[in-house]
Amino acid sequence: MRNPGVFSAGTLFVCRSRFPRAEFPKVPGPFLQILRRWVSIGLFWLGWTLLVFFGRWSQAQTPVPPRSVPSTRYFAAFDLFLDGEYREALKVFEEESRGAIRTPQARWIDSICYHTMQGECCYALGLLDAALSHYTAAIQLYLSYPDFLMRVQFPQTVGPATSQNFRPCPWGASSRRSVPGKFPTEMLIGLGRLNNIDVLRQGGVVQLPEYRSIRVQEIVRTLAWAIRRRTELLGPLAPHDPLTSELLAVLSRSPAPPNHWSQAWIDLPHALALIAAGKAPEAIPLLNRSLVVVGQYDHPLTGLGLLELGRLALVQGDLDRAANFFHDATVSAFQFEDGHLLEEAFRHAALVHVLANRQGVLPTLEPAAHWAKVQDLKALRATLLLAMTEQFLLGGKTPQALALLKEAETTIGRREMAEGRIGGEFRYLQALAEYQRGNLPAGDAFLTAALDYLKRGSLWLFQIRQLDQEFIAGRVTPQGPISARTALEVYGQLLRDPDATDWTYRPMEALAVTAIPHPQSYEHWFLVALMRKEPELAVEIADRARRHRFWSMLPLGGRLLALRWVLEAPEDRLPPEAVLERQQILVQFPQYEVLSRQTREVLTKLRQERTISPEGLTNKAKEQQLGELGRSALLQEATLREMSLRRLPASMVFPPQRSFREVRDQLPPGTAALIFFATGNDLYAFLMTQDRYEQWKIKSPATVERRLTALLRAWGHYEANREIPVKELTSTAWQNEAEGLLRSIVEGSRADLMADFPELLIVPDGITWYIPFEALGAVRQGTFRTIIETKNVRYLPVLSLAVPAQRGRRIAPTTLVVLGRLHPQEAEETARQVYELWSRGQPSYTPLTQPLLTPTSVVKALVDQLLVWDDLRVDQAQPLGVPIISLTGKSPGNTLADWLALPWGGPDVVVLPGFHTPVESGLRRDRSLPAGREIFATACGLMATGSRTVLLSRWRTGGNICAELIREFVHELPFSSASEAWRRAVTLCLDWPVRPELEPRLPRTSTETNLSARHPFFWAGYMLLDCGLRPEPPEEPAEPPAVEMPPPKVPEAPPAPPAAAEQPQP
Repeated sequence: MRNPGVFSAGTLFVCRSRFPRAEFPKVPGPFLQILRRWVSIGLFWLGWTLLVFFGRWSQAQTPVPPRSVPSTRYFAAFDLFLDGEYREALKVFEEESRGAIRTPQARWIDSICYHTMQGECCYALGLLDAALSHYTAAIQLYLSYPDFLMRVQFPQTVGPATSQNFRPCPWGASSRRSVPGKFPTEMLIGLGRLNNIDVLRQGGVVQLPEYRSIRVQEIVRTLAWAIRRRTELLGPLAPHDPLTSELLAVLSRSPAPPNHWSQAWIDLPHALALIAAGKAPEAIPLLNRSLVVVGQYDHPLTGLGLLELGRLALVQGDLDRAANFFHDATVSAFQFEDGHLLEEAFRHAALVHVLANRQGVLPTLEPAAHWAKVQDLKALRATLLLAMTEQFLLGGKTPQALALLKEAETTIGRREMAEGRIGGEFRYLQALAEYQRGNLPAGDAFLTAALDYLKRGSLWLFQIRQLDQEFIAGRVTPQGPISARTALEVYGQLLRDPDATDWTYRPMEALAVTAIPHPQSYEHWFLVALMRKEPELAVEIADRARRHRFWSMLPLGGRLLALRWVLEAPEDRLPPEAVLERQQILVQFPQYEVLSRQTREVLTKLRQERTISPEGLTNKAKEQQLGELGRSALLQEATLREMSLRRLPASMVFPPQRSFREVRDQLPPGTAALIFFATGNDLYAFLMTQDRYEQWKIKSPATVERRLTALLRAWGHYEANREIPVKELTSTAWQNEAEGLLRSIVEGSRADLMADFPELLIVPDGITWYIPFEALGAVRQGTFRTIIETKNVRYLPVLSLAVPAQRGRRIAPTTLVVLGRLHPQEAEETARQVYELWSRGQPSYTPLTQPLLTPTSVVKALVDQLLVWDDLRVDQAQPLGVPIISLTGKSPGNTLADWLALPWGGPDVVVLPGFHTPVESGLRRDRSLPAGREIFATACGLMATGSRTVLLSRWRTGGNICAELIREFVHELPFSSASEAWRRAVTLCLDWPVRPELEPRLPRTSTETNLSARHPFFWAGYMLLDCGLRPEPPEEPAEPPAVEMPPPKVPEAPPAPPAAAEQPQP
């Protein structure tokens, strides 16, 4: 590299001043002035030329020793780095990188330092893609010069450092007996060739021998950091990365002077490469060997070795050894003035203190924070203050924690670390502190800001994105470069539910991977499973994708829902590990247990006093008790917010995660499960029974949608309130479309949905949410028969819910009937008539015609059955924002999202005949949103509150037939399964006569007298979502219900109560 000139600008200025000003006779006139100006300019340029010439000549005659690398300015940039000004430091490292040494082939080893520190700046800012590229470049540079240590002129011996060089550590002494050694900061390295004759003969670049001064320990230190960070960024991908294998192969040869103390400086990178390759046990001896040289002296890289030993002990669960290693790493970092290492070591030391459940604050943090303040190491001080903050919060000392947060905020200020990892941790802890003191809005705001950082700064999400990029680039194939087997294994690690270790060790990462959507990753995982010809695993992955899809719609990605289920759900609905988690959480939060007990007592009392009754809903005393219940639940919810950010394991119980075999073995006998999963423009299907399964790919999803649209149009579905001409309801042309649609679904498979089996369970996805499978069919023995005529049909949003719970239904359930206006053309008295029809012979039914003063999220815990005769429109973009009891509107506490909150529980049965989907308009919808999103979210949301049976409409019909269907279904539920009850109700209605004046979607002027309800318009619009609960068998065999019933009597004139009200019960 060219040396700088000997003349600086200051020298040039002095030399210019030595030229005397020219003297001219005073000749008047402009000519003399022009002449004088040109002479002055000429003298100036003559002086400049002479200075440059003699300066270059002097430079050529006087050899100037080359500067040592990395440069002095490189080290000066550490002031910015340790001050938290990462972007400014990054600029300096980039500038120095542009001036780095270049050999004829490429950059030289000094660029290892520049690349690594650029990576560290990007890492601290959460720019992980850029960080990974810099670490990779640093390692590749080392692989270009793997034997550079063999060329270094190391001192033969190392002695102890003098006591003047090392001050006592302010936060304590090391537990190790070794002492710091004295090492030169600069050493010479030999470059070039002694013999260039062969190069001259054969061609090539002549490289003359020379010595250059380098800072070896900095190059090795940054190489070690690059390997370590790259392993951290890649996670489970690191052992499968080709660069990892190449690096390990090179370092395994120990490219350093043999039998020399410098072997310690190659043992450390070698150990880190072994860890990257997934061979941590083999790395431990090397790390221990790398800690000292000459058997007794610590060196500048000792602290990094101690840090890695501590991390490995932490992974093994040996917290005491890990704490000792981390403490000793901080002392070593202090002795060798490594502020970079200090921050990392203290962060790990504080983590171990928390995990070991030790009381108070880690004693070393306070003196270290004071020392960092004196030394003006702002990033280190901010890290220490945040570590102390968390420990105060865990001890319940909120005022002290808030004071530290204020101090941390001042330290961070407007520095660039506020944008990165330190800023993200600050906002996360600030949210936890606000939740702890009951300020939920402020806590929500800080948590949102923390999640914004995690979208780019989460290591877990970054690793998922890296594997996704490999899949999209086509590098995941059965043969490689990344084999399908490897991808399947790594996806399994990355897309698992956060476990107890994740929530305990890295709660921010666990929250990020739960709360931030990444649905495409599950689709890739699913396709890799099919690539490996593992359809059973593909079914499980599809279910995991659905669970993630639901959690992504919830606050904190289902974390709050998980805590509610773990703490409040009946134990018979929890796995054993969740029951154990409940006990552990309640030990840490005894105040929550008190609140929970109070809530349960109030709920029990309100149930016993029949609060859900015509008298109870208007009783002032009951209203006060409901208010008390709501306040108690709000206090519980506030505590849950704090829990959600704590290091508390809580299993993701709902929807449950079950294996393919577990679901298959527990399917009711005779039930066939038809499962769909959509990936991009493709649609896959699986048909599963207890003894066999089949998988196929839908040949043309576009054809399925086109035929579905044609079928819906044949039924008259163009607009939600369109009158359906009677002639369309008497036509059978739709049967050809229904049969064609069924063929399009099963084409290319051996599946026969019209075969003789008792029950069809459907788990839809994508466009299949809108297919009324009940009305599909085929011609059998010359007659067109629909699926529901041959078997029971039910749906589920997630396959794992197909395993029924053990608890039965109440024989006389508390039923709330919401009476609004289901259709705009309805008469005012229709709702009252419907209630009379439904409640006849049912003393536990209660009508609701006015909004409740108490939020419905509180009242729903007292209801067993909820029947809503009202219009219910759902926003596809915000499906959980729908008010299930629509009389109350979208006021706080009344939306489905609010229903997920405590108090625990909700209606076991929910009936929503006024639910709207794009089916009613012939599939006109917002195509930027996933098809079926509103049905999926509503079903999962209601079942998350405890519902096991949900009947909702794809299109709203209203009228007499609708009321009769629901009555027959609900009244039969206590005595048969939901799918049996629904099939019975549909079978009964097929031959019921239809009076157009009682059906708001039919022309009132119609004179048709032979119209029946056999047309699918009247019954195919309902979707029964049910978990498969079967009633307990009676002590004595009961007579089975009749399959067919006589048609209901028709009232003489409208408006009148539906005639089926007088029909005797089977």
